[in-house]
Amino acid sequence: MKLEQSDAELFYQLWFPLLDFVNRKYHVCPETETIDRRQGVDARNAKKIADYLWSHIEVIEEYLAAAELPNEYAQIVAGWKQRKSGRYILERHLKKGSVFISVEDGTVYMVKGLFSTWAEMLGKSPVLLEAVLIPFWDSIISDGLVVPYRVCFGKGANEDFKETYMNAKRNNTIHFSFYVNHPETSRSTKHWDASCYMLLDLTLTFAENIKACLKKKYSSLRSSLFNNHKRPP
Repeated sequence: MKLEQSDAELFYQLWFPLLDFVNRKYHVCPETETIDRRQGVDARNAKKIADYLWSHIEVIEEYLAAAELPNEYAQIVAGWKQRKSGRYILERHLKKGSVFISVEDGTVYMVKGLFSTWAEMLGKSPVLLEAVLIPFWDSIISDGLVVPYRVCFGKGANEDFKETYMNAKRNNTIHFSFYVNHPETSRSTKHWDASCYMLLDLTLTFAENIKACLKKKYSSLRSSLFNNHKRPP
């Protein structure tokens, strides 16, 4: 799974000016005069600038104060302060994204690609990689500057990764977004629960109506029988 093309374009539309601001103000790569996607960007320099940004996250507020972005775009960039940097195991590829497991704490994230899927970029899983995960609307993506490591995992490790994913799936703890307290799976469960409660409520209401109707008919029948019993022959 990857972002819609328009969203991927928007990401880079917001991302490169931010890197350019950081580099101009803090001279991370003095030899790079401008960060502009149309002119091409050296990936190593972009990585250095991004690393500086993620380790000095307050720079985002400085950028937002100077950039005068539309509110909805400013909210996207402001959300990047929630970035999750570290090493991850890319455990598997699914329709909703690829499964990233944090090496540090075992948290499981569902991550979308930008213009390409993770399967197209990195091939067969599992893969050990260094990445910065950031929110984009209601999805999780990377900053596009991922460093994969050439590591071959044994059967035991693969089974451990699988079990971590399966546990997260069973417990509804896979994170699909940074913007909510609970992952998408839990939100879906809540919607399901609400539907069930509504259905249960309707069922109970129907049952109460049937009960009242039967009670009324029973009372009428009982009254009729009682009256017939009292009537003289």
